[in-house]
Amino acid sequence: MRRPPSSIDPELAARDEAFWRRQEKRRERGMGQPCCTQSGVSWSLIDVPGDFAVVVHGEYDCTNCFHHHIGRSARRFYSTRLTEAQLTRGETAAPLRRCLELIAREERPPMVVVLGTCPVEVIGDPFFDVVARVSAETGVPMVPMRTSGLKLTSQREMLDWLYATLAENAPAAATLSGVNLFGLPSPRLGVSEPVRLLRHAGVNVRASLPQGATWDDWMAVRQAAVTAVVDRSMFPRVLSLLEDGGQRIVEVPQPVGVEACRQLYAGLDEATDGALAGVVERELSQAQSALEATRIQGRRVGIAIRMLNAYKVEALVHQGLGEVPAFLEAGLDVELLIQGAPDPDAEKAFAAALDARGFGHLPRHIFPGPWALPALLKQQRYDLVSIADSSHHAALEADVPYLPTGALRPYLEGVAGNLRMLSERLGSRR
Repeated sequence: MRRPPSSIDPELAARDEAFWRRQEKRRERGMGQPCCTQSGVSWSLIDVPGDFAVVVHGEYDCTNCFHHHIGRSARRFYSTRLTEAQLTRGETAAPLRRCLELIAREERPPMVVVLGTCPVEVIGDPFFDVVARVSAETGVPMVPMRTSGLKLTSQREMLDWLYATLAENAPAAATLSGVNLFGLPSPRLGVSEPVRLLRHAGVNVRASLPQGATWDDWMAVRQAAVTAVVDRSMFPRVLSLLEDGGQRIVEVPQPVGVEACRQLYAGLDEATDGALAGVVERELSQAQSALEATRIQGRRVGIAIRMLNAYKVEALVHQGLGEVPAFLEAGLDVELLIQGAPDPDAEKAFAAALDARGFGHLPRHIFPGPWALPALLKQQRYDLVSIADSSHHAALEADVPYLPTGALRPYLEGVAGNLRMLSERLGSRR
């Protein structure tokens, strides 16, 4: 989060400094990153296939905080494109009404999500009332959301809020059956490994969310009997909603590495009354053999966390530590590189968060920002570093082989390739 310049007035400068320190402490308590909620919601929805619509209610530049021209549902995004004069005079209701009426008449989507932005929040625009009236008049469900950047929200909080909002508007079922997968990686096209295996075992997979999900997946989320979720702590609102509807929640690990996948499929097997054990046995054995044949033990690896504003679940679950077990089970000596404020309070917060995840024993180094990485990497002389791709220049400057954060493929099908990749990268550092 970039700070604006402090005031030249000493009193105001001190007040500014206190404000930004509070925001940094708030961020550090959860090891999360603050985000502009409207951009986060837009990034999360623009690639979801389906016949829905999103209206960005604000001035024309509000759509430039996300790639509004790409994504499989880019054509379903609209903007009221309010002018400065309309905002100054508070004449925002008519443009919003006109936009919503046109969408309802020409597209007739099953739902319209209306995102209120900073300018309409500043003027106190009662756009919720307009949305409710147009929805009642047209018969098209419309959901307003206050998504301005005036209130700092972590990526985790934003995603949970968005997913809960979608789930609240999905139809309930009189009889629950089948399984939801929540937070498990999915390919952009096709189905993931657990979906394939569950279907082979005769289990009905209702929805695989959120990555790779379609609008139909979201509309089916309340119909399953069981939801298997990665990092339950990340989705309290949506999981509470599903539990209140009678679903059973099963927490599973982020499926990177052999042991994490073993735990994933054991959890799914138990949740499906033993339907899965025989289906995954051969693939588990092959992955274990690949792990035992790997010879990279004892090499030092630095893993940087808290560097991504990705709005992607796989980068946020388990505080960004989801790949660490895969490095550890390969016999590597892992050290954590934590982007954050180097002060005692922040260090205590980081230590507590790591202890809660079972990684408090790992050596760690705190650095204030990407600019400080080259010196840290030169000092530590790692055999390999895993960092955000946007900071790959730091690894190049320090002459350290690197992997982009998230480079390890999930599931059993990714184990052998991951181990080959690690061996090749480490082989260049003798």
